[in-house]
Amino acid sequence: MASLEERVQRLEDIEEIRRLKQVYAKLCDNDYEPVGLSNLFTENATWDADELGFHLKGKQEIHDFFAEVSGSYTFALHYTLGHIIDVDSNGTDAQGTWYIWMPATVNGHATFFAATYEDTYKKVDGRWLCDTVRIHLGFFTTYEKGWVQERLAEV
Repeated sequence: MASLEERVQRLEDIEEIRRLKQVYAKLCDNDYEPVGLSNLFTENATWDADELGFHLKGKQEIHDFFAEVSGSYTFALHYTLGHIIDVDSNGTDAQGTWYIWMPATVNGHATFFAATYEDTYKKVDGRWLCDTVRIHLGFFTTYEKGWVQERLAEV
């Protein structure tokens, strides 16, 4: 059995990762602030949303993507919930899954987005950072049509 100190450290790591994801969501909701967002990632991080056609590699591509996306996404509220976080026994690697529900305005259209995040994290110089973010789409639809009529909107 792990020592009390190790168990407390694991709980602190889980809380720091949970907070990292909430900061990510807040920065997305704040016009996809690219500098703050890219600083949440490791140097060689990946950000993938296959069904939406996005495959980003490295902090610079992630920065550039978020700098551009704020022109299309003029409003968004990232509700992340249902997190499951596992910290590896080495204390420097972790995995997390999350649900996301996001109402947004995209190119002037009211939309709904639902997906799951499948993330990995690395502790670098004592700070947890995102190493991979994978988005598995449930649906992305306009308000007018809804997910029953239109699972993947083109807006």
